[in-house]
Amino acid sequence: MGLLVLLACKEKATLYVTNDKYSNSNENYEEIDTVLEKNDPIRLDLSKQQLFIDTTKTSQFFQSYYNWNPNLQHENFSYFLKEITKKFPLQKQDITNFPRKWITIEKLNGDFLIYRPCNGNTESFVITDEALYFFRQLEPEAALLHRVVTSNDTIFNATLLTLSDKNTVIQSHFSIQPSGMKDVYQLKYNHDAIVEEKYIIPMDKVIHFNLIVNHCPEDMVREYDNFDY
Repeated sequence: MGLLVLLACKEKATLYVTNDKYSNSNENYEEIDTVLEKNDPIRLDLSKQQLFIDTTKTSQFFQSYYNWNPNLQHENFSYFLKEITKKFPLQKQDITNFPRKWITIEKLNGDFLIYRPCNGNTESFVITDEALYFFRQLEPEAALLHRVVTSNDTIFNATLLTLSDKNTVIQSHFSIQPSGMKDVYQLKYNHDAIVEEKYIIPMDKVIHFNLIVNHCPEDMVREYDNFDY
């Protein structure tokens, strides 16, 4: 959800992704009114498309994050790990007191908020002792934990093994560290000529942030993308 900058090199291009935009893959998506207002969803007609800032902390939209129970048995995860473990077996790593469930957040007018897209999921991920499970907006993917370099209460650095676009196993670098803002961390993930840099929070900190909801019960609409970059 953010700025895409393509830097061309003679041999290989590196794509820098800063809170990559939520996908608007269908050009025929209906445009939305991008004026955001705080509102309680109880006062809205949720049979229609609604774009608003939910500050209630108790709505059905917030509850979906509080009650998040990720399915780590998804067929995409199974495929990724099956291909990787043909050459590299799963090995339990030592992770010390570090949060395991994370969610991406956005910055709007200097404030951090969670964005709930019309199509798909708010991007999130789970760290286990053996692998990372990325719940992308539309398609999940997994990476094997190859080596944990640093793990403590606030910092996590590791090398991962994942699949490239050509379906070969590649090594990548993954790190999480505090941003300097309360409860907000910075993620950096280098993989397959892509550098992802995002703001994230532990899932149990969702209650401290407001939620932008792009509610579309019927027709798909364009994703909101007027965030600070």
